Amino acid sequence: MGCEYTPEDVIAQYGEISLPVVIRMIRTGDVMIDCYTDDDDNDTYLLRVRTVDDHFAVDMAHIAARCVALTETGCKFPWDKRPSGAKIVIPNPDDPGYGCTNAVPEICGKHSFAEMWKPYQDILLQGVDLFSDYIYSEHLDDAKQNGYSEHREQ
Repeated sequence: MGCEYTPEDVIAQYGEISLPVVIRMIRTGDVMIDCYTDDDDNDTYLLRVRTVDDHFAVDMAHIAARCVALTETGCKFPWDKRPSGAKIVIPNPDDPGYGCTNAVPEICGKHSFAEMWKPYQDILLQGVDLFSDYIYSEHLDDAKQNGYSEHREQ
C-alpha cells in the first residue's frame, strides 16, 4: 500500500494544508485520499501515495497493492520529499520491487496516521467530494505532457 503523509509532511512541502494544496498533490498522479475505518466503523481520511492499481483519487476499498513510488531500487522520491510513512518502511526482501514492510507497525500503523489527520477532515472531505469520480488514467497523460510533477518542481 502507498505510504502515508503526515500533516507535517504537507506543511513542510507546501506551507499549509488547504483544499488547493490537496488538489495540487492529487493532480501529480502520485497522491490520493485514503480512508481508515476504525473498530467502531468511524471513517477518517488521510493522504497517501497512490498504488499502481488505484484508478481513482479516493480509496474506500482498503486494498493493499504496490506503491507507485516503489521501484526495483527503492523509493523514487528523494528523502526530503518522502512522506513520513515511506521513511519507516523497508522494501520486501523477497521482492524489493513489489512491496514494503513497516519496520514499526505498532507505533506507526495506518491508524496512527489517521489520528494525525483528524483536525483536517473538513478539507479532506471537500477533496473527497471533488475527486470521488476522478480517474487517474483520464488525467495523467495531460499532467505528464505539461511536465506536472510536484516532486520534480520543488
